[in-house]
Amino acid sequence: MIIVGTYPDLDGPTESGSMLQQLRQAVDKLLPSDVIVHLLPPYPASGDGGFAANDWFSTRPALGCWHDLVEWAATRKLILDGIYNHVGFGHPWITEFFAAPREDGPIYAYRLSSPPSAQLSPRGGSVFRKYTIEGDDWYVWQTFSNVSFDIRLSLHHVQAEIRRHLSLLATSGIYGVRLDGCAYYGHDLSVEQFHNPSARLLAHSLAQEAQNHGLFVLAQLDIDPSGASYFPKAEGWSVPAVDYAYSAVLVLALLSESASAMEIHVRRTLGLPCNFIRPPRTHDGILLQSDMLTSRELADLAKLCDHWKLPVRMVDGERYEINSSLPFICSLGVDKPTTWQRILLVVALTGFLPGIPYFYLPFILCDIPESRGLTLGADPRSLNRTRLIGAYVKEFSQLKRSEELHALLCAINSTRALYSDKEFKAHVFSSDVPDSVFAVTRGADCCLFACNLSSSRIAKVQLPKKMRLEWGSRATSHTLGPLGFGVWTASQTNG
Repeated sequence: MIIVGTYPDLDGPTESGSMLQQLRQAVDKLLPSDVIVHLLPPYPASGDGGFAANDWFSTRPALGCWHDLVEWAATRKLILDGIYNHVGFGHPWITEFFAAPREDGPIYAYRLSSPPSAQLSPRGGSVFRKYTIEGDDWYVWQTFSNVSFDIRLSLHHVQAEIRRHLSLLATSGIYGVRLDGCAYYGHDLSVEQFHNPSARLLAHSLAQEAQNHGLFVLAQLDIDPSGASYFPKAEGWSVPAVDYAYSAVLVLALLSESASAMEIHVRRTLGLPCNFIRPPRTHDGILLQSDMLTSRELADLAKLCDHWKLPVRMVDGERYEINSSLPFICSLGVDKPTTWQRILLVVALTGFLPGIPYFYLPFILCDIPESRGLTLGADPRSLNRTRLIGAYVKEFSQLKRSEELHALLCAINSTRALYSDKEFKAHVFSSDVPDSVFAVTRGADCCLFACNLSSSRIAKVQLPKKMRLEWGSRATSHTLGPLGFGVWTASQTNG
């Protein structure tokens, strides 16, 4: 299984058909048919990149119509977001509140002269915003932005709307749903919101309801001890969480050209109690807040960010994420062809590690918004959430790069189909080769993938002679050139 995430819209003029139809045409040409597409929110929204949804049951008119999704879902597995924790400013529940405010409605609102608690938002500052309605002061719980309002998931009519949305996804042929922000489902004025005890129960309820509708479920949870406890495999759950630390460790490995941190991180994820996806980065960027990251790794990353002048987003005085695109980071210190080789290397590395590989479409298409002169806007996530340019996607699909990407994704999927995650092991070669060399093996003696993270050092690697190198830059069966990697197909590793 491979998942690719993308926003539903392309920047730039459209040629023919709706924007969703054009995205479908581009994606279907670029990605193998068995790659699952996670389509970020296509719903009408008040902002926040589409995550402040005003309606769960239609698409933004500029994108096309819901039937475009139905037609696409008939030919490829699609995952859509279930943004159940909050709704946008234009949602009927919010319109009703401002017309006739009440404390027991679907949103968390308090008629008070000061904030009801000191809860903090993950985006900085208080979760409460003040509104004066007909002379009364109201404080409303808004965890994620000033255009999205947290809603009471325990209310029967809210749950009914969620079931109606899950039913729509299922009857539309949608493959799965991602539970957005489920670590923030719980609300209690006396307890911290993040991983509030009720959040786990609410997440279980929604995940079970989604599975009852036949939907595959992803959860926006970190695989740290708190997030990994939501859906343990021992209790029969198969819902994957997210290895948010992986992108930070990957940046550390790429810029230090050492595989040591990568090996340590992969080893500490092998015994996780939950299933998980492993993204080089998501639409949210390269996060630095995961409890899976050690203080040493964070300190090393801080030095590298300072050295390369990478902007880091700060939230309440703490480093929250690296605000650079991953393709830009891959370009540091190397030329354009080598940047692409680094991206292929990251795709291959991620694809052969235990866990479900998840790729953000702008990354695997080597889109560098910094090269277009884009910088951080008013929204600190603006650079990380930059949309793909339609003309760029079309141009990429005509390059040899698109063929290389397509073939590599096919090789990953065909091999992963034969072996379970339990058979994949991470390995840094012994001291007779540089610490930049990293490998993934099946069992003790069958190498499926090897790479050299260095942009300059050539390493000689002893591998079984019967295995022939399928991919690589300036490499043979026993040598990995700078930024070289080898992928051995399933047929070659059988037996």
